[in-house]
Amino acid sequence: MSKKFLLTAAFLSTSLFASEMLIKQNLSIVAKIPSTTFLSTIQVLGSDKLQKQKSLSLEDKNAIIRTYNTLNDFVKNSAICKGGSFSITPLYEYKNGKKDQVGFESSYHLDCKFKEESKGDFNAILDFIERETQKNSYLLFPIPRINKNITQDDLREIESKLNEDLIKKANKRAKEYSKITNKKCMIKEINLGEDSTSAPILHRAALTSAKSVDNVLEDITMPRAKDFEKTAHAKVIFSCK
Repeated sequence: MSKKFLLTAAFLSTSLFASEMLIKQNLSIVAKIPSTTFLSTIQVLGSDKLQKQKSLSLEDKNAIIRTYNTLNDFVKNSAICKGGSFSITPLYEYKNGKKDQVGFESSYHLDCKFKEESKGDFNAILDFIERETQKNSYLLFPIPRINKNITQDDLREIESKLNEDLIKKANKRAKEYSKITNKKCMIKEINLGEDSTSAPILHRAALTSAKSVDNVLEDITMPRAKDFEKTAHAKVIFSCK
């Protein structure tokens, strides 16, 4: 009697296990993410006159320093541009193995990061730097390159959303499999895998039409960039009984 019961229990257990259908599938989902952040490095450089100036008086050095200090005073409370380091150093050339000072060089740097709504502030900074450097013949202000990109914070936010959408997609697929197999299908295991993002496409800015006001730097029209495509993957095991 005892043996018969054990055999029956073993048979039932085997039958229940055999009735489970496992379906393994790779799922993916794609989202387009617009580039929302502008990045630019502003530089002020030494002019040709400075590069040919073999000696600089204390007055000349102080004039350059005062210009840089004026720029730093203007941007010190800026929410979009940080930095302001600068240098004035001798410029050397090598001729016939001999080191010869031919002049001086100088540089000033600002790193800027901003959104569309702050483009007016960025243009105001450019205009101020242009006006101030024009007063100093030793300095030159090249128009900086502006790139449009996406930040890591934006990527992390969309990654979290994609993972949520993958789970929803897996749940929907489980319901579909339930109808196809006439069984109750559920997610037994889901592994959210690595995601991939297309390489950023950076665009330079273009100048707008000239302003009606004289001696003012033209506003720069912010560049447009192609949306990123981000793909998230998941390996799912469905259990249907």
